[in-house]
Amino acid sequence: VRHAAANALLRRGALSNADVAETLPQLVQSLKVEPAHASSLWAAILTRAVRCPAIVAPPLFWALSVEAGASPAAYPRFAALTASLVASMPRVARDALVCQAQLWGPRGAFARLCARVKRWRSKGVSKRELTERARQALALLRKRLPRRLAVPLGPGFEVGRLVVSRCRVLDSAKLPLWLTFEAAADDADEASFERWVNRRPPRQSWSRHEDLRGHQRIASPSSPAATAGDAGPK
Repeated sequence: VRHAAANALLRRGALSNADVAETLPQLVQSLKVEPAHASSLWAAILTRAVRCPAIVAPPLFWALSVEAGASPAAYPRFAALTASLVASMPRVARDALVCQAQLWGPRGAFARLCARVKRWRSKGVSKRELTERARQALALLRKRLPRRLAVPLGPGFEVGRLVVSRCRVLDSAKLPLWLTFEAAADDADEASFERWVNRRPPRQSWSRHEDLRGHQRIASPSSPAATAGDAGPK
């Protein structure tokens, strides 16, 4: 029954790739109760990710990563599934996922810089000096980054190069790091992100005058895909 249900839900044509991507939070939660790591549901999800690495693979990667870090009990399964996903991707898609993790992940470059900012502050460094030191670190990082970066907020979210002069440490107790990027498109405005410290997993918020973290889609018995309330990225 589980095999038939997984194949019926994720077979080609039942849901579009975009619908599958929006349904992933619920599907990944369902993996917790599967009797084994290599379940029919996982095989169906992985197949869709391999068929559409640009749309399905990135949100799946981050959903699995979130669950892997949620609790020690969940780590073995979701770490194994994350490794399976990365190994199954074409080289270009795999490199893109690794790049996202190295930047935005809980042990990525921005997280490490946030940790350094907190250490500097604990040693009595002024808030103005914190911003100067952060900008120096970001200037070095900028030299190693590609001209376009994918942001793990959803398929197609891209930014350009860091605008180091407009990045800063915000004046708040948690010392969040404000990052400003060039727009990926020539006719768009700059994009800014707020990278908060001590959030596991880290949260990025799109701040161009509106919250672009869209509604997630969940599967329900009454319809293949029903829209739920606002459920931003975990």
